[in-house]
Amino acid sequence: MENELDHLTGQRPFHLLTLAADSKAGLREAARQRYQQISQNNTTLAAVSQSLRRENGRSSAPWRAAAVAADPAEALAHLEAWQQQDALLWQITAPAPPRLAFLFTGHGAQYAGMGHNLYQTAPVFRQAMEECEKALRPFLNHSLYDILYHPDHAPRLLNSMTHAQAALFALAYGLTRVWHSLGVQPAAVMGHSLGEYVAAAVAGVFSLTDAARLIATRSRLMDAITETGQMAVIFAEEALVAQAIAPFADEVAIAVINGEANVVISGRETAVQTILDRLKKERVRSRRLDVAQAAHSPLLDPVLSEFEAVAATIQYHDPDPRLTYISTVTGRPVAPGEVTNAVYWRRHLRQPVRFADAMQSLYATGHTHFLEIGPQPTLLGMGKRCLPADVGHWLPSLEKDKENWQVLLDSAATLYCQGIAITES
Repeated sequence: MENELDHLTGQRPFHLLTLAADSKAGLREAARQRYQQISQNNTTLAAVSQSLRRENGRSSAPWRAAAVAADPAEALAHLEAWQQQDALLWQITAPAPPRLAFLFTGHGAQYAGMGHNLYQTAPVFRQAMEECEKALRPFLNHSLYDILYHPDHAPRLLNSMTHAQAALFALAYGLTRVWHSLGVQPAAVMGHSLGEYVAAAVAGVFSLTDAARLIATRSRLMDAITETGQMAVIFAEEALVAQAIAPFADEVAIAVINGEANVVISGRETAVQTILDRLKKERVRSRRLDVAQAAHSPLLDPVLSEFEAVAATIQYHDPDPRLTYISTVTGRPVAPGEVTNAVYWRRHLRQPVRFADAMQSLYATGHTHFLEIGPQPTLLGMGKRCLPADVGHWLPSLEKDKENWQVLLDSAATLYCQGIAITES
């Protein structure tokens, strides 16, 4: 990204503190010793954080404490509290680390400035964004920096599919690199619509270059559809919604199943409105969505063959065998060869997003911790409603209008206290 280095400050505003010990008393003593060392020495918070992670990041000790601090004084306050307040100390009782799933956010979560502080202060994030810039630039008439962060251009550019989908892909790809740099590796990946392209790239299904080509083709073809259509969420079961849209099969389809009573329909605006009006008379609640295109609907049928032709030129590989890859086309773990062909990605563009089924599959395969990789936590609330009450731990990477590092490291602290190693290169 040319001429953007002037925007970088290099100063991370928050750092993560981690402690581990074999007993509660040992944890308190470790906090006391660290408090004395920091209070007696003129050291930076970055150095303290790095030292603590080096000593404790990979520890298997069952007692944990973790917190995020902005300066040495705040670090000392946390260390003092750990000596005095049992409620801040965590004991890990599970025999193995929790199984963590990365959930990749789809289109609609974007906003100008997402991830900007990470771009300014996290070299690993900035490098990933520069790699995405190189891969995507042949298909874009603006740099990723302009699309994401330029104060005059970003709000306007993010209204188009071409720019928004490129930006969302790059952001999630960069966030994944940040998590990897902290030593956090998922046991499973799952992406909501557009998010599955990031999941596939992370799982090694295709290269960053090929992912960029698919994303660019997908968004270009969607932007080229002159009839934008309409999407709406209906708060009813899938069977009832399917019955309601059946007379409009050539115009409207089920686009997303986000939960037992959260189904999105998509298609020609007049037909969607007719369906909503009929359901309203039956006291079925619904809400129109503010979207740029009627995704996963019959309006996309004219572009499917062109998209498949491009997808047929991509080099595919089966997902990394160390990962559980959940398809949101089927809602199940993928079989060998299932996602390594153009036909799958054509279906992915047109068929419903079976998010609720995918969440059930993650739960059935033993995944208990869910980390959203995206600009704000749009999947976490829906995911909670897909699983039994009080099941799972739900963590964001970023939140709109909150400092990037604060949100990300708060989630890292939670993961650490529940048994996941947190390190940093």
